[in-house]
Amino acid sequence: MKKLLLMFVLLLAISATIHAAGSDNFRLSETSTTPIMLKFIDEYYIDQSRINPLEMLKGGLNQVEKLLPEFLVTFEGSDNFTITIDQATKKFSSKNISTLTELWNLLKDVYTFIEIHYHGIIEGHDIEYTAIDGMLGKLDPHSNILPPKIFDEFKIGTKGKFGGIGIVIGMKE
Repeated sequence: MKKLLLMFVLLLAISATIHAAGSDNFRLSETSTTPIMLKFIDEYYIDQSRINPLEMLKGGLNQVEKLLPEFLVTFEGSDNFTITIDQATKKFSSKNISTLTELWNLLKDVYTFIEIHYHGIIEGHDIEYTAIDGMLGKLDPHSNILPPKIFDEFKIGTKGKFGGIGIVIGMKE
């Protein structure tokens, strides 16, 4: 339980770090959040038997598919999958995905493909957080990541700091 709580706190710290860095010139293909998250899982996740990089990949890409209407992922067994974004299609091999490092190397290629071919309104950060949340969901139902906006709200709720004075002005008769 303590390690699970530690993992949660570490993911919060990652979220805060990325938020502090800002989103100017964010490049999905050069992100540092996903590899840091995978490293924390590898080092701190208490039940290592639950770590299945291929299932994490599927969970992450399926979540991205729910977020982006233009994005379609099709898994062909356990060896290959195809991603289609609008008219662009690319086949990826997931044959040798047995470690989290190999998962990250494949995700870099997927992120690059998305970055090149997706031209919608969803920002790269949101795509990444969605993919990470899908990957974490394959570990257990209690692991997730908080995007910066939600993390800020979480901090307010736990520290008791609020902006404004909390009054309502109205007219009576």
